Amino acid sequence: MVYNLLIIEDSIPIRTAIKEIAKSSEFIVAQFFEASNVNEGLKILNEEIIDLVLLDFNKPDIDVFRFLEVMKKDETYKFDELVKSPI
Repeated sequence: MVYNLLIIEDSIPIRTAIKEIAKSSEFIVAQFFEASNVNEGLKILNEEIIDLVLLDFNKPDIDVFRFLEVMKKDETYKFDELVKSPI
């Protein structure tokens, strides 16, 4: 199976590293989408079919836990799993 991956991260080097790690793994990414903040990420989520979102928890522009709760409750965003990583 191939996946569309959205990376919400303000640091370009970290976004690049995540993409390189995903490319070198067995995880097959059809298309990478990148956002430097949550608002850009939401725009992409509204326009594209995204299978996996990697979200920086240290975002200055929004309370990430509130963002995740809104995403879980909104029928627009259907997630099978919501995993919070300590990394």
